[in-house]
Amino acid sequence: MRALVRLSRAVFLGLLMSVFVNLSAFAEEKTPVIFEYRGEPREIVRGVTYQKVRQVTQAGLRDIFITTVDITNPNIALGPAESVGDYGRKKPLTQLLSENGAIAGVNADFFGMAGNYSLSFGPVVRDGRLISVSKGTNDGDGHDMAAFFISDDDSPFISFVHAEIEFLNDNKRNLNVLSINKVTDMKYPIILNRRAMSDTAALDSRFDDLYKLVVEGNVITYISQAGETVEVPENGYLVVMDKANADAALKYFAAGQGAAISFKTVGIDFERIKTAVGGGARILANGDFAPMGVSISGRQPRTALGISQDKKKIILVAVDGRTHSIGANPEELGDIMKRFGAYNAMNLDGGGSTTMALKFQGDTGYSVVNRPSDGAQRRVINGLGVFNTAPLGNPVEIEISAGRGGVLYRNQPVKLDVYGLDEYGRRVELALDDLSLADDDEHGFFKNGVFYPSTFGDITIEARAGGLSGSRKFVCRELQELHANVSEIRLMEGESLALSFSGVDQLGAENPIDSGVAFAIAPPNLGAVENGVFTAKEPGNGYMECSMAGVSAYIPIFSGGLAVPLPAESARVSFDGYPKDVVTGWLSELHPKEGYGTARDLNYNLKNKDVTQAAYLVFDEPLGIAGEPSAIRADVFGNNSGMWLRAKFQDAKGEIQIIDFTGEINWEGKRTVNALIPKDTAYPVALTRIYVVTSGSDGNVSGQVSIGAVSAVYPILTDVPVPKSSEYKDNRRVDLSAAPAEESWDIAAIGSAYAKTQDGKPPAATDGAISEKMKGAEIALYAADTTISGAVGASVHRHNTDYSFKIYKNAAVMNLCAEKGSFTKTAPWQWASIDADIKNSPVKNIIITTDKNPLNMSPRQEFDLFNDELVKLREAGKNIFVLSSEGTGTAVTVRDGVRYVNLGSLFAPEGDGGVYNENFRVLRIRVAGDDMYYDLKPVN
Repeated sequence: MRALVRLSRAVFLGLLMSVFVNLSAFAEEKTPVIFEYRGEPREIVRGVTYQKVRQVTQAGLRDIFITTVDITNPNIALGPAESVGDYGRKKPLTQLLSENGAIAGVNADFFGMAGNYSLSFGPVVRDGRLISVSKGTNDGDGHDMAAFFISDDDSPFISFVHAEIEFLNDNKRNLNVLSINKVTDMKYPIILNRRAMSDTAALDSRFDDLYKLVVEGNVITYISQAGETVEVPENGYLVVMDKANADAALKYFAAGQGAAISFKTVGIDFERIKTAVGGGARILANGDFAPMGVSISGRQPRTALGISQDKKKIILVAVDGRTHSIGANPEELGDIMKRFGAYNAMNLDGGGSTTMALKFQGDTGYSVVNRPSDGAQRRVINGLGVFNTAPLGNPVEIEISAGRGGVLYRNQPVKLDVYGLDEYGRRVELALDDLSLADDDEHGFFKNGVFYPSTFGDITIEARAGGLSGSRKFVCRELQELHANVSEIRLMEGESLALSFSGVDQLGAENPIDSGVAFAIAPPNLGAVENGVFTAKEPGNGYMECSMAGVSAYIPIFSGGLAVPLPAESARVSFDGYPKDVVTGWLSELHPKEGYGTARDLNYNLKNKDVTQAAYLVFDEPLGIAGEPSAIRADVFGNNSGMWLRAKFQDAKGEIQIIDFTGEINWEGKRTVNALIPKDTAYPVALTRIYVVTSGSDGNVSGQVSIGAVSAVYPILTDVPVPKSSEYKDNRRVDLSAAPAEESWDIAAIGSAYAKTQDGKPPAATDGAISEKMKGAEIALYAADTTISGAVGASVHRHNTDYSFKIYKNAAVMNLCAEKGSFTKTAPWQWASIDADIKNSPVKNIIITTDKNPLNMSPRQEFDLFNDELVKLREAGKNIFVLSSEGTGTAVTVRDGVRYVNLGSLFAPEGDGGVYNENFRVLRIRVAGDDMYYDLKPVN
């Protein structure tokens, strides 16, 4: 009797498509786009451009990332990017693109989530060669999963394909194969050829009972034993099966039999296909939303591919979701694809897989431009890569870059990056001995590739080399504040911390700083900075001075501490593993360890699983720790396993917290490691366990880590005053005590203020005192509710929850409402008016009032969008102030030339009647022609 396995469509989908939930192919309601901010398009190479778009919809913000590929460019190609050297292994998109030499790409096909290996669901064709295909896809009605194709005449299209694969020996079908080069869990036989692997060593390391039929020249030449590694013949292939299939079928096979593959497809002629990669549902058909196939419903992160109507452009799109960005449902995705030029379009894998990565001009590495919803790149089975196929040419133009963002700071040296671009826009290094530089900065100069700017404003730098020239205009500004990536440094002796910086210029714009920061440590014995990394040396407290261009920032340092041994050696301990059916192990007795004193060995066995696995040293009775330690310290004999070493403790509230000794055990022999206890911990604490953990194991692994000298580390408390850092000075903040000059006029503004009393006594600031400070203003502007009468005789403008835009002489006041935390959450339609009303206003001076401090908006990205839009309007000639009244703090924040002024309320919300706020201020804005200046005055 023949051993036949029938793979029905239901079995196939159940086997491969467990990743899909809530399958839907019906239209969903789309939410109209209220406002859209498009970033400047950036050229990757000639024929490939990238653009970021942020939309405001009724449902929230949506971030979209678009890469457009001109496939008529003879030097641009599209193709699959799969794991090189270990076929079927899932890897981050950037790694797949790098291994395949792509310049850009997105994640592509759907795949099984379990394990480190998987298979793509759809066909893969590269350079006209069929790499892999499965049967079972698209049988029945034939419209489950679409695929993207480029024909041999360079015509792109989207279609559904079903493959029929049969393996025959002596013209009989004794075995039903599942696929060509798609490795599943090996429950079904598959065909493997050299397009996947050269031998089965990697496959045999994963499965220990595989049998192989070796076929060369249409003849079965060899039948392997279980687990035997064989070479894939160059002029043939293998048929690989597990023991269950072999037991049922191998009696029908013998060396010397004839063998043949019967391969045919429904819907596509693979002989005429140059490129193919699979995906999900079709979205657009000839410009219409016409969903067909399986698609996850609801708003999700999405990756999609579109084809322009003239078939000259491929539009690759990533839509962020499950973050501040709402994602898109199928109908909204269809609208997005049409919006950016697609006439036909399809889904690629989405959700946590959604990733777009690019290599920008001049860059050597990839940038992931979107925000994957898992928080990091998911390992995926393949990507659709964009390739520049032309050989690297000679430079035809010269590019110059300096730092990031093109901003220079006066009197601060900056290293220039001068390079060539070939005719396809790719970086070419220049001969430095032939390079000359010039600039229009009267007192600026060059030295060893470093430019020393001296003039405010625009500076043009010109480079010449090999008969070519290029120039770039930079903006030179005054550095006013220096910001570090940390507000304080807490390290144990020997530990290190990488530092990074940004600078704030006179416009309030913040830009990254790549180099040029000088360091001084006080006292010097605390540590040192080398190549931007601070290493703590001795215990104690102090500070670090970071300086650049006459501006300083000071960072407190808390280094080391006093180690007090814990009674870990005498404690009762036990082993525990997670998951219990995956991780086993044991603890040794306390024993002498060379270079340690005494230690315990934590022995573990891990299984080949793509799941988090941990082995624990458990303190049966938690080790109570007196006082307020800053860290737990231990001596660890490492095994170079790359595993994470962590500890758990219980705080005074009974909550369990996790702290890290190291993210990677990358040493052998003894090392002292520390795990910092968070500053806001509720003391006292008790240590409950120390453990190793990994996100998964590629094989069955055994290991041992020895742990000894467990201690609590207490900070050394010394009072070291830290100098004040340099602060931003706003050139529009001036003393406005004097009356306005001719043709100038004033606006006086306050936040929330009521003429209350506290404990029966009048507050220090009365109605009359506030009114006195507002006197002389032509407009009394109330940024929040108030009972104060204000500037007598002035016109009154009160902020309210209704949108409005009103012009007063040569200034305009706009009311926006954000009472639910942001404009979008409150009344998203306001976004449609922000840009239009300000842009079309005949006056340049704009004051915006809102009931929520924009800097506190949630999500934060809405403030970024708001600020980007206002900066664009400021650059077009508008002067913009944004007034709010939230809380009791009064503060001015300048971002890229836009001033955000929060006016604190008159009373703090404490007690029945409130407590008078000593920091209450009156804002005076002086409108002088096309400029505005301001001052903040206390009431008393």
